[in-house]
Amino acid sequence: MGRRTIFDILPPKLPRLLSVGRLDLHSEGLLLLTNNGEVSRFFELPRNKIERSYHVNLIGSLSSKDLSIMEKGVSIKGVNYGPINSKVIKKIKNKFTLELTLNEGKNRDCLLYTSP
Repeated sequence: MGRRTIFDILPPKLPRLLSVGRLDLHSEGLLLLTNNGEVSRFFELPRNKIERSYHVNLIGSLSSKDLSIMEKGVSIKGVNYGPINSKVIKKIKNKFTLELTLNEGKNRDCLLYTSP
């Protein structure tokens, strides 16, 4: 796509590195790098239940029912998403910051949820 990646700015003398997971274009956070494919795969496999926590900002309404539904897991367009533990970090009027913790890393997990 022509966008620069983390690999474009790493020193060229480093060994071949793999990222553990990914960050989407409009996301920010810690990106782990390794030269060991087994380590990378271990952290990515859902069966290893590695918890991932995200802070997500949203605007709109949010009820305890919405949070309860996420905590049970949801199915969207035939794709099942496991439980997402949530905690409201900050609330100002209709703006929220949530801390979401999950064990699987499907692309844009948290962004796919919409209240039924």
